[in-house]
Amino acid sequence: MGTRLTSRRALGPWVGTVPITPAFGAVAHKLDSDVVMFSESQQRIYRLDKDSGSVWFDIVAGTQPDTVTQNFARRVKCAPDEASGYVSNCVAQWLAMGFLCHWPQQGSLPSVLPLRQTSAAKAGDIYSIAGARIAISFADARSKKAWEALAGHLRKQAAGSSKTQVVEANLSVDQYRDGYRIRGLSSDFTEYADPAAVAVGLKEAVMHVVLDRQPYWIALHSAALRADAGAVLLAGASGRGKTTLAALLNALGMSAFSDDVTLVSSRRPRIWGMPFSFAVKPGSWDRLRSSVPSLDRLPEFRRPDGRTVKYLKPFRHCETADKVSAIIFPHFSGGSSLQISTLPKMTGLLALLQEAISGSRQLSAAVFGSICQLLNDAEVIEMTYGDGIAAAEWVTMHFKPCS
Repeated sequence: MGTRLTSRRALGPWVGTVPITPAFGAVAHKLDSDVVMFSESQQRIYRLDKDSGSVWFDIVAGTQPDTVTQNFARRVKCAPDEASGYVSNCVAQWLAMGFLCHWPQQGSLPSVLPLRQTSAAKAGDIYSIAGARIAISFADARSKKAWEALAGHLRKQAAGSSKTQVVEANLSVDQYRDGYRIRGLSSDFTEYADPAAVAVGLKEAVMHVVLDRQPYWIALHSAALRADAGAVLLAGASGRGKTTLAALLNALGMSAFSDDVTLVSSRRPRIWGMPFSFAVKPGSWDRLRSSVPSLDRLPEFRRPDGRTVKYLKPFRHCETADKVSAIIFPHFSGGSSLQISTLPKMTGLLALLQEAISGSRQLSAAVFGSICQLLNDAEVIEMTYGDGIAAAEWVTMHFKPCS
């Protein structure tokens, strides 16, 4: 959204006895040469042109109306009446769209959702994931074995091993009819046909426990690995080669934050990981064998989506980071040479948000600002590759793993 300079006639003075201020949840951020505005109440993103963006930032800074007009006239080298008309037009549009309001604003601040209540651990093992402690118990060894393939390497302790064991959730896998069900999230439950489906269901349940506990976090569909200058995110839709590349980078020395879900917070640390095992599909097994000699010995699991996978435990993993050095959108294309190009950060923002999940089920202005900050700190790259080893070596050459 941009306000074009179409008239030299002023629409009326932008001066009054009641100050104008940004509405709650209306924010704008610079991404390279772009200015992007987000409305929390509308859950919409708008693009401002450079001229209207400069007016917005002056208003946000509390600049006096006459000075806003003078600044604009100086920046675009136009006459004062032309500048006055443009600024008045911007303000009128933003008031009408709810981005600006007269202070004091009518209504109240958005309510903050309560954090999920804690309780005593009942049974099973207590897993520590993204700052949450979750107790999980199993009806039989088969369902636990499938889950352990996916999460057995994560930090845990047995329930009852200490006196005080407070957890955010107690999840139990129960036998139900001819399969299983997971209890502990709500009165609703989903039936799972076999242990492989239980493991996938538990992974999703754990993510929702974490997001419910932190309602203003957001989950990005990306793998994340640790480099010297900050996390490297591998983002994009399923089937693009993210997991294969992440597993190869992990084998080359990059610690894994997450296999396909990266959590972003509005506070420090900004990045939280969920470092489950890499779910590698048959098409990637040949490319991984040279880096992962144990691959052939791993059991196969058939997920509910019909895909066969092996769960490859990360060689090393970590939990948090405060900065992102690169956001890479990989695309595997068999037989292709390695192609690297820089993406506009606005393109990266829209791609990240396309498949994101927020804890409050709505994106907050604060988390939107965190994502913009991560993008401004990072290189945003599109990568097409046919040789996974060559692609992984390029990443480690440009984003050195931590020693």
